[in-house]
Amino acid sequence: MKKSILIIAAAAAITMTGTQVFACYWDGYWGGPMGGPMAMVNGGNYQGFYEKTAKIRQDLAAKQGEYSALMATTNPDPKRATDLSREITVLHDQLS
Repeated sequence: MKKSILIIAAAAAITMTGTQVFACYWDGYWGGPMGGPMAMVNGGNYQGFYEKTAKIRQDLAAKQGEYSALMATTNPDPKRATDLSREITVLHDQLS
């Protein structure tokens, strides 16, 4: 009985280790066939996007920081919170 339990436990341990070993076998460490590195495939358009949207992303970060600071106060102004939320939504839409 002890031998069979030991054999089953060893087989389970080997199986569990094997699944972890082969978990990243497919396409290495790139995240699988759908998550491979794509930055150089489209000719560096990512850098152009980052440069084109730098001002929008900066404004978005400022508005989100202001919104977080406003909501951290004990008595936030609901009108200002609504305005900031609307501005954040508009900036998000501009990034899409």
